[in-house]
Amino acid sequence: MAVTPTQYHQMNKPFPQAAQKTPSKEMGKDAFLQLFVAQLKNQDPLKPLSNKDATAQMAQFAQLEQMTNMTKMLEGIAKSLKVDRTLKAANLIGKSVLANGNSLSKADSKVSGVNLDIPKGVSNVKINIHDESGNIVRTVDLKNFTAGKNTFKWDGKGTDGKDAKDGIYSLSVVAENKDGKKFLVPTQVEGTVKAVEVKNGQQVLVLKDDRQVSLSSVWKILGQNA
Repeated sequence: MAVTPTQYHQMNKPFPQAAQKTPSKEMGKDAFLQLFVAQLKNQDPLKPLSNKDATAQMAQFAQLEQMTNMTKMLEGIAKSLKVDRTLKAANLIGKSVLANGNSLSKADSKVSGVNLDIPKGVSNVKINIHDESGNIVRTVDLKNFTAGKNTFKWDGKGTDGKDAKDGIYSLSVVAENKDGKKFLVPTQVEGTVKAVEVKNGQQVLVLKDDRQVSLSSVWKILGQNA
């Protein structure tokens, strides 16, 4: 029977090789026990394994088993704690919280406020408002501020005086003291929790205006909103 060039090519293609598993560098308790049994079966009858060596290896096996069980137990505890924290965070749904953060939201003419913690000795405060891409859409020179807690409310307008589009924004607050030294001012955000999410193993609170704050950043629960 004549063989076409295409059939010849298919017949001579190399067989695909199975993917090789990367051997583990750590020995599990099952592998340890198999190795120990093999050592007993293949030991030199003239030089058998001494009771001391056998006891030492069994002690190692027991220690390995304890470590394996301890790891599983700790993993279970960590999982339970994560679930417990998430359930506790769910109790914040419907409540207003104050958290460390620098996000603000704009929807039509409604803009969320931000709290500033201005230290003593500050002579000038500039607030930069950034869009979601990090671009500065407005810079505001804060007037009539005092040392301590202050509240900033953006009017929702950009540098050109026009209304900025609705969405989530962030701000950076730069203060300057009398010596000309500049530094960032801590900020806090306030909002009502509508949902709880878990991201990268951390509990995140989703506010009604879609801003997000981590549970660990919350330092005050203001109460239930109507």
